[in-house]
Amino acid sequence: MKRFLTIIISTAAVLAFAAACWFNSQTTVVAQDEYTMHYSAYLCSNCGFGNKKDNCCKCGRWCGSTKIPARLCNDCGFGNRKDYCVKCGKWCGSTKIPAVLCNDCGFGNRKDNCCKCGKWAP
Repeated sequence: MKRFLTIIISTAAVLAFAAACWFNSQTTVVAQDEYTMHYSAYLCSNCGFGNKKDNCCKCGRWCGSTKIPARLCNDCGFGNRKDYCVKCGKWCGSTKIPAVLCNDCGFGNRKDNCCKCGKWAP
């Protein structure tokens, strides 16, 4: 009887340890995904018409050959908010034109910031 109780207690301890490890791995994965999420920024057909798609979405200057893709943070791009234009706020529909940053607005680690609110969007 004593050996039977020892086996039951040790089995319960192993199961509890395995459940704790599984729970910790699930929460760290969720936390990792939460902080590493960013969305691509788009322009509507009016703001990206013609050569306006080559202009910076923050300052409006011409980007030239140094086009840095603009990003949205998890707050500004969550759900259907990523489908709206970053300049005027209208719905992009199926004509999503990628928004770009000029060399000044995207210099250094500023290219990792949200083009709407300025928060970090890795």
